[in-house]
Amino acid sequence: MNDSKKTKQQLITELKQLRSHMQNLKAGDAEDNISDIFYLDYEQIGEAMNNATMLALVLDTDYCVVYFNRLLQEILNCPARNVNNMSWIDSFVLEEERPHVLEALDKTLKGGSPVSIQYSVFAEKGSTYLVDWHLTPLKKNDGSVTGILAIGENITLKNRNRKINSILLQIADAAVQTKDLKSLFTRVRALLSEVINTRNCIIALYNPERKELSVIRREEKKDKYTNIPLGASLTAYVVKTGKSLYATGEIIDSLVDQKKVKLYGPKPKIWMGVPIKIRNQVRGVITFQSTEGETVYSSIDITML
Repeated sequence: MNDSKKTKQQLITELKQLRSHMQNLKAGDAEDNISDIFYLDYEQIGEAMNNATMLALVLDTDYCVVYFNRLLQEILNCPARNVNNMSWIDSFVLEEERPHVLEALDKTLKGGSPVSIQYSVFAEKGSTYLVDWHLTPLKKNDGSVTGILAIGENITLKNRNRKINSILLQIADAAVQTKDLKSLFTRVRALLSEVINTRNCIIALYNPERKELSVIRREEKKDKYTNIPLGASLTAYVVKTGKSLYATGEIIDSLVDQKKVKLYGPKPKIWMGVPIKIRNQVRGVITFQSTEGETVYSSIDITML
């Protein structure tokens, strides 16, 4: 671990010291609220939080954002200056999870004791992250709660990796048990649907002698098989290069302009293709695409594939 990063325990210890210090600060003639108290020692607190490997967030008594650290800014893809005084629940918590998040915040605020909770937050571009949160009340000398300090751990990848490992074992088992490639890929697609959107998943088997693709696509809950020439599609590009391709709309435009591919039908906003190799020879491609938005798939998905 980088020496400049703080462990969870180090962060908690340091923030406890800072919280104690904040409680003893005098706001002078300023209004005595959490924003005044917090920003009096902003530089010191900001340094502690921004060097942390944990997510850190401060809310006021109305559950509006007072501050969040650099790591949280990165996953939410939103600068802190843009969200000051915004409602945390309305802006970043999934609608279906808001009632139990509100209950946990109320319990922390009114009970004056730490609370642990797990819920998802969503970023500006639609991505969601599952986070383990530890909520701690911020108190004044008289014991009244002036806000909430939340320390969180992003467990999205941890949970996803656990599920992926399980799926990989099932795919290995299917490879032994399944008699033909088409049946195997049907099973693979069903397994992948647990961790990735497979609604527009297509598997194309490549016949190098005929320069032909046998395309397997899902239609009306049944697999449809179509043989087509290799051509110059995005799938053909992956076959010819033998490399995975993660293509945004901008990358697709560039490939078309360079005459490396041709589009057959509407241009997807995001397209992924991964070669299927046998003895280091390309024998097919598994592809995913979306015409709805670029955030449906990420570079993490193609790494997993």
